[in-house]
Amino acid sequence: MTDGPVAEAVATLAGRRGRAFVVELSEAAKPVLMGLAQRPEGPPPKLRPVFAHGLAPAEVADGTFAELFRAAGLAVLASGDMPLSLTESAADGSPIELPARWLVVGAHS
Repeated sequence: MTDGPVAEAVATLAGRRGRAFVVELSEAAKPVLMGLAQRPEGPPPKLRPVFAHGLAPAEVADGTFAELFRAAGLAVLASGDMPLSLTESAADGSPIELPARWLVVGAHS
């Protein structure tokens, strides 16, 4: 999620009565991702395409995430924080979790 067009697409899919559950990496995930990218053996295999394609995960400021959906005409019905668990493991075998924000959005009542 990096900009308004994605939020607008979610608004179109949700329609006038639907709801959507959306998740975006929080700003706190960026140092974790950068640490994974800079490991001597390189990033975990499933994250390599993210970096190879120049994607910029965790670039949406936490304070603007909900605003993208409000600007697309959606109300934020619920929100919170959660760890996003990857299927990859750290070098020591521990699971990799990235801090993320979630929203439930829908049309204004």
